Amino acid sequence: MTISMEPVPSPWHQPSTDNCSTHLPLSGCLRGAAAARRHVAEALGDWDVAEPVIEGALLVTSELVTNAERHTPDGPIELWVALQGTSVLVAVRDGRRTPLPPPRTAADDEEDGRGLQIIRALADSFGCSPAHAGKIVWAWITG
Repeated sequence: MTISMEPVPSPWHQPSTDNCSTHLPLSGCLRGAAAARRHVAEALGDWDVAEPVIEGALLVTSELVTNAERHTPDGPIELWVALQGTSVLVAVRDGRRTPLPPPRTAADDEEDGRGLQIIRALADSFGCSPAHAGKIVWAWITG
């Protein structure tokens, strides 16, 4: 698995007409993760994505959006999902420019600290890219 601070890989910046993509603006409320999961499930189902890829993309979506909501409670937060072949890109933009924290292992009694570990386990690659007025955290899930 690759972790990167480079710009989000294609199709983010130059979507091809061969790719499917969708976008969902999210408010900074704590219900955005559920709305994001529903949106991703519907889109990936419509695109006939394999069930294991959908399951991974839903977990990654949940983690990315929850992190963005927790650390950017006043928004803006945006979700993009794209399909390229059998690979799904999940990307979330938030209004904070702070980089991702370094990897760590959460203690057994901690409620937080496992989100990036989950993403690392499910994604083939993921990273964080600077964006206008914030950052984009992205992950590729491949079937």
